[in-house]
Amino acid sequence: MESSWRNDFDRFLGVVTRRIRYGEAPSDLSEEFTGEKVRWAGTLRRKSLEFEAPTVHIGPPRTDLDLGDDPYAKFAGLTLPVADESIAAWDRLAIGAKVTFTATLGARMGIFPTIEVSHLPENLTLLSIRLIDAAPV
Repeated sequence: MESSWRNDFDRFLGVVTRRIRYGEAPSDLSEEFTGEKVRWAGTLRRKSLEFEAPTVHIGPPRTDLDLGDDPYAKFAGLTLPVADESIAAWDRLAIGAKVTFTATLGARMGIFPTIEVSHLPENLTLLSIRLIDAAPV
Protein backbone atom coordinates (compact mmCIF):
# COMPACT_ATOMS: atom_id res chain seq x y z
CA MET A 1 0.00 0.00 0.00
CA GLU A 2 1.25 3.45 -0.92
CA SER A 3 2.23 5.39 2.21
CA SER A 4 2.46 9.07 1.18
CA TRP A 5 -0.94 9.52 2.86
CA ARG A 6 0.89 9.41 6.21
CA ASN A 7 2.18 12.93 5.52
CA ASP A 8 -0.67 14.30 3.42
CA PHE A 9 -4.24 14.35 4.71
CA ASP A 10 -5.71 15.06 1.27
CA ARG A 11 -4.05 11.91 -0.07
CA PHE A 12 -5.40 9.92 2.88
CA LEU A 13 -8.91 11.21 2.23
CA GLY A 14 -8.50 10.34 -1.45
CA VAL A 15 -7.37 6.78 -0.66
CA VAL A 16 -10.22 6.21 1.79
CA THR A 17 -13.01 7.69 -0.35
CA ARG A 18 -11.81 5.91 -3.51
CA ARG A 19 -11.70 2.54 -1.75
CA ILE A 20 -15.16 3.03 -0.19
CA ARG A 21 -16.55 4.14 -3.56
CA TYR A 22 -15.25 0.90 -5.12
CA GLY A 23 -16.97 -1.21 -2.49
CA GLU A 24 -14.41 -1.78 0.25
CA ALA A 25 -16.03 -1.93 3.68
CA PRO A 26 -15.07 0.78 6.17
CA SER A 27 -14.48 -2.03 8.71
CA ASP A 28 -11.76 -3.48 6.45
CA LEU A 29 -10.17 -0.05 6.12
CA SER A 30 -10.30 0.35 9.91
CA GLU A 31 -8.40 -2.90 10.39
CA GLU A 32 -5.76 -1.80 7.91
CA PHE A 33 -5.23 1.75 9.17
CA THR A 34 -5.66 1.38 12.96
CA GLY A 35 -2.39 2.07 14.74
CA GLU A 36 -0.78 3.93 11.82
CA LYS A 37 1.04 7.14 12.75
CA VAL A 38 0.35 10.26 10.68
CA ARG A 39 1.82 13.75 10.33
CA TRP A 40 -0.81 16.04 8.85
CA ALA A 41 -1.48 19.77 8.74
CA GLY A 42 -4.46 22.10 8.91
CA THR A 43 -5.84 25.23 10.54
CA LEU A 44 -6.60 25.28 14.26
CA ARG A 45 -10.32 26.14 14.48
CA ARG A 46 -11.22 25.37 18.13
CA LYS A 47 -9.59 24.27 21.38
CA SER A 48 -11.25 22.61 24.37
CA LEU A 49 -8.27 21.93 26.60
CA GLU A 50 -9.65 22.54 30.07
CA PHE A 51 -11.93 19.51 30.15
CA GLU A 52 -11.29 15.93 31.24
CA ALA A 53 -11.03 14.90 27.57
CA PRO A 54 -9.12 17.74 25.86
CA THR A 55 -9.64 18.17 22.12
CA VAL A 56 -8.74 20.47 19.25
CA HIS A 57 -10.54 20.91 15.94
CA ILE A 58 -8.37 21.10 12.84
CA GLY A 59 -10.14 22.41 9.77
CA PRO A 60 -8.87 21.74 6.31
CA PRO A 61 -11.05 23.45 3.72
CA ARG A 62 -14.60 22.09 3.78
CA THR A 63 -14.97 19.67 0.93
CA ASP A 64 -17.45 17.33 -0.72
CA LEU A 65 -16.53 13.64 -0.75
CA ASP A 66 -17.63 11.17 -3.38
CA LEU A 67 -18.38 7.97 -1.47
CA GLY A 68 -20.47 6.55 -4.29
CA ASP A 69 -23.71 7.74 -2.71
CA ASP A 70 -25.90 10.63 -3.75
CA PRO A 71 -25.57 13.25 -2.34
CA TYR A 72 -21.88 13.45 -1.59
CA ALA A 73 -20.68 13.50 1.98
CA LYS A 74 -19.31 16.70 3.48
CA PHE A 75 -16.01 16.82 5.29
CA ALA A 76 -15.65 19.69 7.74
CA GLY A 77 -12.50 18.85 9.68
CA LEU A 78 -11.01 16.67 12.38
CA THR A 79 -11.73 16.77 16.09
CA LEU A 80 -8.65 15.35 17.75
CA PRO A 81 -8.19 13.99 21.26
CA VAL A 82 -5.08 15.68 22.60
CA ALA A 83 -2.16 13.79 24.13
CA ASP A 84 -1.89 14.82 27.80
CA GLU A 85 1.75 15.80 27.44
CA SER A 86 0.93 18.19 24.55
CA ILE A 87 -1.87 20.24 26.18
CA ALA A 88 0.48 23.16 26.94
CA ALA A 89 1.80 23.17 23.35
CA TRP A 90 -1.74 23.26 21.92
CA ASP A 91 -2.66 26.00 24.39
CA ARG A 92 0.15 28.22 23.05
CA LEU A 93 -1.25 28.07 19.52
CA ALA A 94 -3.68 30.77 18.40
CA ILE A 95 -7.00 29.97 16.79
CA GLY A 96 -6.48 30.32 13.04
CA ALA A 97 -2.85 29.16 13.21
CA LYS A 98 -1.60 26.73 10.58
CA VAL A 99 -0.41 23.67 12.46
CA THR A 100 1.37 20.45 11.63
CA PHE A 101 0.50 17.66 14.04
CA THR A 102 1.15 14.01 14.67
CA ALA A 103 -1.50 11.51 15.72
CA THR A 104 -2.30 7.81 15.61
CA LEU A 105 -5.25 6.45 13.65
CA GLY A 106 -7.60 4.65 16.01
CA ALA A 107 -9.96 5.11 18.93
CA ARG A 108 -9.38 4.73 22.65
CA MET A 109 -12.50 2.62 23.00
CA GLY A 110 -12.53 -0.48 20.82
CA ILE A 111 -16.24 -0.18 20.09
CA PHE A 112 -15.56 2.76 17.77
CA PRO A 113 -13.98 1.90 14.40
CA THR A 114 -11.15 4.02 13.02
CA ILE A 115 -13.10 4.70 9.81
CA GLU A 116 -16.89 4.73 9.78
CA VAL A 117 -19.55 5.81 7.31
CA SER A 118 -22.97 6.67 8.77
CA HIS A 119 -26.05 7.46 6.70
CA LEU A 120 -28.16 9.91 8.68
CA PRO A 121 -31.61 11.41 8.05
CA GLU A 122 -32.10 14.12 5.42
CA ASN A 123 -29.58 12.57 2.99
CA LEU A 124 -26.64 13.36 5.26
CA THR A 125 -23.64 11.05 5.12
CA LEU A 126 -21.03 11.28 7.85
CA LEU A 127 -17.47 10.03 7.35
CA SER A 128 -15.76 9.58 10.72
CA ILE A 129 -11.98 9.27 10.93
CA ARG A 130 -10.81 8.65 14.47
CA LEU A 131 -7.38 9.57 15.77
CA ILE A 132 -5.73 9.63 19.19
CA ASP A 133 -2.80 11.37 20.89
CA ALA A 134 -2.65 14.46 18.72
CA ALA A 135 0.39 16.67 19.32
CA PRO A 136 1.60 19.76 17.44
CA VAL A 137 5.00 19.44 15.79
